Amino acid sequence: MILEHQPAVTAVRGPLEIYTEAGERLWTAESIAELAGCKVADLDVNVSSHQMPAPLGTVGRTRVWSSADVDAWLAPRGCDQAPEKPGDQASARLGDQVPVVDAELGDQVPAKLRALRRWTRHDHKRPIMTNGEPAWVMDPPTWTTYAQAKASTTGDGLSFVLDGDGIVVLDLSHCVIDGVLTPGARAILDLLPGTYAELSLSGHGVHVFCYANVEKGRRFSSHGVTIQVCGTGRFLTVTGNRLPGRPSVLAEHGTVVRALLLGAA
Repeated sequence: MILEHQPAVTAVRGPLEIYTEAGERLWTAESIAELAGCKVADLDVNVSSHQMPAPLGTVGRTRVWSSADVDAWLAPRGCDQAPEKPGDQASARLGDQVPVVDAELGDQVPAKLRALRRWTRHDHKRPIMTNGEPAWVMDPPTWTTYAQAKASTTGDGLSFVLDGDGIVVLDLSHCVIDGVLTPGARAILDLLPGTYAELSLSGHGVHVFCYANVEKGRRFSSHGVTIQVCGTGRFLTVTGNRLPGRPSVLAEHGTVVRALLLGAA
């Protein structure tokens, strides 16, 4: 079915955004691949093997899927659902631009992190419980679920506990200037593909989440960027403001993280 000949399709907003008359976004293979952190060729394999629904049809030569079909395919893979409103998902990469902090983007946090009971609120970056009492990195009863932490209005936002289970964060400082990543930050992100990265609370840094074996973190400089690798015994503020082009999944990057710690990357 060629959807461009159907009256339901009335708007094409940019090269990858197509909407129905009712305002529902129709997803292209490229935009689905960006959400899932995979290649278009991988989608084709899934369609051929009936693991992914066939497209609704085409607009010109572009295949499109409904948001419902995209959500159903992403959910078992631990990926976030397709955004419901235009602008919820950063469109393409836009060169080196990064989005501004926006609390509405909170559910772009990877499902793997949201499933863990390792969340708190924070007040000026000081970890607190949802009742406002102090939270402690070595005291699990002071932590809570993602849903409860997000539903709370106590303090300034969300924090996540790193407890040495293999989830690590690379905290890149002062690497976003006027909304643009510095060349050093781009180089580091290129070393760590396919894993979740978000704009920090200040809007001037980046947090990269991945899997690695880090017994003891440290602070150092690489590619002209100050980096702190954190693996255990730390709270990290979480904005959910995912960088464009980054998936909402965690990738294994132990080799690269070790090389960075050793000054070999």
